Amino acid sequence: MRNGIHTTLFALGFGLLGLGAAAPWFSRASDVRLPPPEHCGRIVSLAPSVTETLFALGLGDRVVGVSRFCDYPPEAASRAVVGGYVDLNYEAVLAARPDLVVGLTEHRFHQRNLFKLGIPTLLVDHQSLEGVWESLETLDDVCGADGRGRRLAKEIRRRLDQLRQRSAGRNRPRVLLVLEREGSPQRVSACRVVGREGYFDRMIEYAGGVNACREAWVRYPMVSVEGLLAMAPEVIVDMSPAAGPSEKAPSDLRAAAAQSIAAKTPAQAEGGLAAWRSLPRLPAVRQGRVYALRCDFAFRPGPRVIETIEAIASLIRADDAELRPVFRPSGDN
Repeated sequence: MRNGIHTTLFALGFGLLGLGAAAPWFSRASDVRLPPPEHCGRIVSLAPSVTETLFALGLGDRVVGVSRFCDYPPEAASRAVVGGYVDLNYEAVLAARPDLVVGLTEHRFHQRNLFKLGIPTLLVDHQSLEGVWESLETLDDVCGADGRGRRLAKEIRRRLDQLRQRSAGRNRPRVLLVLEREGSPQRVSACRVVGREGYFDRMIEYAGGVNACREAWVRYPMVSVEGLLAMAPEVIVDMSPAAGPSEKAPSDLRAAAAQSIAAKTPAQAEGGLAAWRSLPRLPAVRQGRVYALRCDFAFRPGPRVIETIEAIASLIRADDAELRPVFRPSGDN
């Protein structure tokens, strides 16, 4: 899971630092002429989220090349590997004989080089949640997915509307989303958390919470114990490797979240979260609202992101749902 976190943070951060936050959600070089949909028979994907999106649109049989990080769906592993995020192998791309290469806005450098090689390249934005579902519609149009992308985007928006309706009029708790954690099994010494701007921050908002971290200059700051105390989160969602092993792509992430916090005994329930007992002054710890969310694809900005948002919403509403806290502080905590 750690590789998944680092890969995702690198991809999101690379786009912000290398291209600027004002990059449009959809980018194509002005001189690039994309082939008509009926001619997009061979597609190369440069990112895991793009690969997952193409397969979700029923275009998997057209995907002939992927990045080395593309591992979902399992069929993607049978495709030719054309490199990584920054170390694209242009010879491998040429060998795949693509009609179209699909990458992220982070791949503009590769887009220029592929244009020189005569290969049409489409870039989509997966640095924002809105960009994720907008890319479904764009790939539907460009690749000819028979409306599947638009239907999927519509379904995602419907589910988001349901979440908004459920949280309407309710108190929005301060939520801390933890991506990495330092310390020991008995103590938390620092955490990498979600800052105010960006992809994960919007997930908290859609889920019905308010980001406890108000840092706007760094998307994923490393926060000390003193910083955590200043944030005073009311809900902590620990998605770090230290929280425990990840689930293998459950069909219902909300159910997986419920299972992960519904252990039969306190000892089983705590798992990798016992270290949070070292910070009894945090409201989330004091009130028993520390949860583990263990799933690798929660770090992948693709079509399944809606499941992650729904899982976080379930944890935020734990007092109103059938879920129960992972642990309650004990003794003098």
